[in-house]
Parts: sequence; C-alpha cells; structure tokens
Amino acid sequence: MEFIIRNLKRPIRINGQVVSDVDEVIKKFKEGEMVHIKLDPPNQMTSSQLEDQITTFYARRAENQPCVLELNRTYIIKVRQYMTQPSTPEFDFHDKWNKGVPMPFRIMQGTVLKETRGMVYMSCHATPLETDTCMRCGRRLTHPISQLYGVGPECGQHAYINPFETEEELYAALDEVKRKLHSIQWEGWIIKSAIEQAEEVI
Repeated sequence: MEFIIRNLKRPIRINGQVVSDVDEVIKKFKEGEMVHIKLDPPNQMTSSQLEDQITTFYARRAENQPCVLELNRTYIIKVRQYMTQPSTPEFDFHDKWNKGVPMPFRIMQGTVLKETRGMVYMSCHATPLETDTCMRCGRRLTHPISQLYGVGPECGQHAYINPFETEEELYAALDEVKRKLHSIQWEGWIIKSAIEQAEEVI
C-alpha cells in the first residue's frame, strides 16, 4: 500500500480532505487507524496514459519481488551493488548483521543456511565464470580477456591484452586466477530484495 500511495501522481482525499503529505497517510495506516481514501480523477489523462501508468506500476512491483531461495540449496547469485559497499550512516546493514564485512563480489556461489522473512544467511565463495558482467562490481565486460577472467581490468588488476606469448600460458594464468577467486569466501546475511538473480547449482 505504501508503494502505491507514494507513486500516485494525483490528489488523494483522506476522510474527505485533500492530503498532500503522503507520510501522514502512511503513518495513519501503520498505526492501524481506519481511513477512507478517494482518488480525484487524473487531469486530462487519456486511457492510453492510464494504461501506461498501470503497466509501469506492475513492472516496478515485479522488480521489487525478492528471489525465492530454499534452505540447504546452492545458488549462483547476483546482488545489488549496495551489498558490496561498507556500512554508512544511511545504510548500516553490514555493521548490524555482518560484523561490518560486506560481500566481496556481486556474483557469488553460496548455500542457504538460515532464513528470515526478509533475509537469507549464506555461506558463499567467489565462483569463476566466463561472463559479460564483472563479478566484483557488476559492470559490463566487453573485452574477451576480461570475459575469460570474469572480472574487469580494474577489479582483476590485469591488462586488456593477453600479456603472455602463448595461449597455453594465458590459460595457465587463468587457472591460477580461478583458483584464487574460488578461495575468496564470505558468510553472512543477505537482504532478499537485494538478490537480483539466482540460479540453482545442481
């Protein structure tokens, strides 16, 4: 309900009075107060515009739906950027729940060990993947060498070019990078709505 009220772009009447302060409306709801809401008709809104508004609302709602993960199952997950950032006064989740340690990578493989309504506790490790998304920061990878490593040149501290004389040397170095990546481990709580993608490892 809060999401709907905050995204309305037209006047709201609460108990017959026009209200501009949506925070006051939400507060009344949270306190359990009975209120009657009436929406004034949108000014000069065509049926096409109304349809666009409804489509946008449901698209946003779908984006905010958390992935469903099951206990004792293993997944490759991709989390939102803020799960890899240190705590701040505005977002102190890691200080409160993870002893101040953020996730080291946005893409990791992990097993669900515990669950609450809004969070999962996972034991994770970096999983080497040939991908077009940097596992560390989530930025798009365009160079084939970066795609082989699974990390970009800044996050992986490597050159855009093949620094070796032969392909055999490149793949030997790549195997060493993958071994080091796999050794990077992290365990902690993850906000369910912060998980953008989850693919079960069978």
